[in-house]
This record gives sequence, structure tokens and C-alpha cells, in this order.
Amino acid sequence: MNKKVWSEDEEIRLSSLYIDENLNIDEIAIIFNKGRRSIISKLVNMGIYKKPEVEKEKSRTVKVMLRDLEEMLDIEIDGFNLNKKSNLIIIVDALKDKLSEV
Repeated sequence: MNKKVWSEDEEIRLSSLYIDENLNIDEIAIIFNKGRRSIISKLVNMGIYKKPEVEKEKSRTVKVMLRDLEEMLDIEIDGFNLNKKSNLIIIVDALKDKLSEV
């Protein structure tokens, strides 16, 4: 015999807190005195969990950021290696020029 971990009332409250009140997982975990993973697992099981979007800053690659720098500073960087001294010199000099214009 399986013991039901979540009562029907708890499932309704969980759904309401997550969807209607838009509380985050950590806030809900405190309310139910359960672990974060337990809350996510239940929301997934209920079919209502929304995976959080990845922050744009974390998903940007070195290549993309170097292209952004090239565009912003109107420079050309050789390859995609920031450890290359000549590339750092180009970036630092371009920044110095931009800052002196301000």
C-alpha cells in the first residue's frame, strides 16, 4: 500500500501558490517544510512546472562577447583568445580612447 505524500488539499494549495501567487520554489518549500527538489518534483508530476529561463549573461560565449566588444569599440580582435597579449592591448587602448572622449 502506497502512502500518499501530498494530500489533495496540499496539491491545490501548491498549485495556487505557484501559479496564482507566483511564489518561487524556495518560498513554497518553506511554506510546506519540504526540500526544494521535492517541490519541483511535485510540480513536474502535476504538469505545471515551468523551467526557469537561463540568464542571458551566463549563456553568452567568449566569441559572442568578443564580437560585442569589437562592435562597441570599433576594433578588430585577432581570433577569440583573450589571453593573447595583443588582443588585450587592443581592447585596453580602445577603452582608454573611448573614456578620454567622455
